[in-house]
Amino acid sequence: MIGPICQVFLVEDSIVLSERLIELLGAMPDVNLVAAVDTENAAVDYLRRLPADVVLLDLHLKQGTGFGVLRAIAKMRTRPQIIVLTNYDLPEYMQASMSLGASYFLDKACDLARLPLIIREILEQNLWRLNVGLCGLTRAPTQPELPIIRDSPHAANRKVMTKLGRLRLKR
Repeated sequence: MIGPICQVFLVEDSIVLSERLIELLGAMPDVNLVAAVDTENAAVDYLRRLPADVVLLDLHLKQGTGFGVLRAIAKMRTRPQIIVLTNYDLPEYMQASMSLGASYFLDKACDLARLPLIIREILEQNLWRLNVGLCGLTRAPTQPELPIIRDSPHAANRKVMTKLGRLRLKR
């Protein structure tokens, strides 16, 4: 049986990293990379026309910023899960990204290996929500607790906590 497909949209200005991410996503079953762009305007235009399940978002782009993309997504009817990928692992960037609707905040230098696990988790959450809807439940049952992972292997001072089924990096 073929499982549901997770539609992923990439917003990244580095050609080298884009190629690496495209290769990584291509190796994942049930994941479809729908498009890759390198500017804020192109990202917003695309997402207004064809929403995705997941957006992989760099904060510094050729034109505009990832923060502009986050602001635009916040105004959209359908909002994807947003995974911010950045070289600027600053607490103020993480706080701003999360307050604008990002679900995850990852450091490109040390957290890329976690990306397949995070996308798989999002796919499972979407499938769970779909199953709840198909069962005709008026009130969703409590989602099973996800394990809390402490002490990221890449930074001893960073903690990964589970909240509402979303991993959030905290300093």
